[in-house]
Amino acid sequence: MKKNIKISLLFTLVVTLLVPTMVLAQSGGTIGGMLNDAAGNAGYNTSAEVGETGLASIAGTIIRAVLSLLGVVFVSLIIYGGFLWMTAAGNDEQIGKAKKIMSGALIGLIITLSAFSIYYFISEAILSENLSGSSVVEADGS
Repeated sequence: MKKNIKISLLFTLVVTLLVPTMVLAQSGGTIGGMLNDAAGNAGYNTSAEVGETGLASIAGTIIRAVLSLLGVVFVSLIIYGGFLWMTAAGNDEQIGKAKKIMSGALIGLIITLSAFSIYYFISEAILSENLSGSSVVEADGS
């Protein structure tokens, strides 16, 4: 029984990771290009470079990716704990295990969301400082 659950979880993970790639392969585009096309159709300015390669941009992308992945892991653990609890059938040991998994995952999710909030606050402060600093330079004409 446990082997079937592991196989189905693995299958779900593989399908979740591969389906967006297959869809993009059929459309013949990249995610950035399709987003720019959609933004342009909606009337937004898309003249900014999509592939910015500054150190801050790369670090921000990595931080967002790691925090997003951690969020997905903790939500998955909460779902797994709920599944264990639902299938416990009154078994106190399995209910206790499910509660431990869910409480640990909830604490991890709260920490991850807090880290993302701190990251967002700091990145917005740096971005607004950079924008205000560049406008002062332009106003002086130097």
